[in-house]
Amino acid sequence: MITVTNKYGECFIAVPLKTLKHGEWFKRKPDSVRKYSKAHYNRKSRDYPTATYTCMPDNDVWGSGFEINAEAIVYVTE
Repeated sequence: MITVTNKYGECFIAVPLKTLKHGEWFKRKPDSVRKYSKAHYNRKSRDYPTATYTCMPDNDVWGSGFEINAEAIVYVTE
């Protein structure tokens, strides 16, 4: 595991998205302000060549989300 300190002095651990639990909060980059939560799994298919997770922003009032590759590196607090 790699520990990263952002420009605000906060420490984060870089981990693959697939290792997080459902509903756990993370940041896409260490310096970003917005947090996301991991939602449901989307398996790979003919239309989607890689497995993804739907992720929800912390201030999302409409219930929409977006898909992030399961192997993507995200940042969680220590």
